[in-house]
Amino acid sequence: MCRCLTVSPSGYYDWRSRPISATARRRRDLASKIRFYFADSDGTYGYRRIAAELARAGEAVHPDTVRSIMRAERLVAAQLRLTVRTTIPADDADGRPDLVERDFTAAQPGYKWVGDITYIRTLEGFCYLATVLDWLITIHGVAEV
Repeated sequence: MCRCLTVSPSGYYDWRSRPISATARRRRDLASKIRFYFADSDGTYGYRRIAAELARAGEAVHPDTVRSIMRAERLVAAQLRLTVRTTIPADDADGRPDLVERDFTAAQPGYKWVGDITYIRTLEGFCYLATVLDWLITIHGVAEV
């Protein structure tokens, strides 16, 4: 193994027998505290908030150090996304007539039609999809003609 790594055996054994450095010990201790605060926040705290929590607890640590340790530990904060309201009812929505009078049955094909519109996010932007279906065929899958 030493030959593959191009190191001398004595250098390898010397390196292996060295005690852990103060920096490595501090980073190891910080990593356990960072994991605690990260888990305590249900994975929502990023490096800035965790650095602030550590400062409140009396631990002087730079936010970049926290970021470095979080990267090494593969701790990635969940980004809360702002929900976009896509369906906004019209002002006159209450005054629209119920054309099917809440009767969702159809006696024959082509008598009642249903539809919907939605949007699909793509790499080029949003594409809109509109569907129109015969209610009888939608429910039963087939229709006798």
